[in-house]
Amino acid sequence: MQTKKVFFTNQQKETLSGVLHLPHKETTKAVIVCHGFGSTKDALWIPKLCDTLAKQSYAALRFDFSGNGASEGSFSDADCEKEQQDLASALAFLKKQGYHSFATIGHSMGGTVVLMHAPTARPVKAVIAIAAAIHTKKVEGRLLTDNQKKELRQHGKVTITIHDKPHTLTTAFFTAFEQQNVLKSMAAISAPLLLIHGSDDHTIPLEESTAAQKAVPHLKLTVIEGGSHTLMRGNSADLLIEKIHQWLNEHF
Repeated sequence: MQTKKVFFTNQQKETLSGVLHLPHKETTKAVIVCHGFGSTKDALWIPKLCDTLAKQSYAALRFDFSGNGASEGSFSDADCEKEQQDLASALAFLKKQGYHSFATIGHSMGGTVVLMHAPTARPVKAVIAIAAAIHTKKVEGRLLTDNQKKELRQHGKVTITIHDKPHTLTTAFFTAFEQQNVLKSMAAISAPLLLIHGSDDHTIPLEESTAAQKAVPHLKLTVIEGGSHTLMRGNSADLLIEKIHQWLNEHF
């Protein structure tokens, strides 16, 4: 197994930065892993997951969405629709590298993005969304205080703190979320679909995934008991990675 830095451009001609984990044997199967809101390709359990997938004979790409991490672009422009375009650009890049069959995995906002992207991406043969925001009209209420909401209404933008650094969000960021019907997208996904959620997620509650399971019967829901939103507490990350590679081995 080896890793290499890769770069590709999105629709806006911005350069996106990624790391490609390569198995020892050649394969035409690739997994794309998408990070969450205000995060990066190097965060949480993402590198370890990609290492594990490469050892399981999959190529695995983790990359920074535009405006995040080492990728070009403005954070304030990085809404869920643009990130869906970035994911499409990542898939196109891997196609040029000779890969033909794909699985997409996303955490939190990245999970929402893979659910939005999958219905029209026919090369995607398996989809995993981890602690995804499904009821997207609730995003503003979860990210902003009442005073920040007033600031957004007055100025069309608001500054929030992520990892001790200021970041600007615009009205367009929240509008893009509110226009999505993620349940409808999920129902239209023909590929095998897995949701994973921590039972102790206080950012996006487990109820979002359990409600989705009732609305979209063909999906599978796996609950990590005691898991937080980041799934970094205790052995949650190891359980998550184990569940992912087991499910991919059966369905991809």
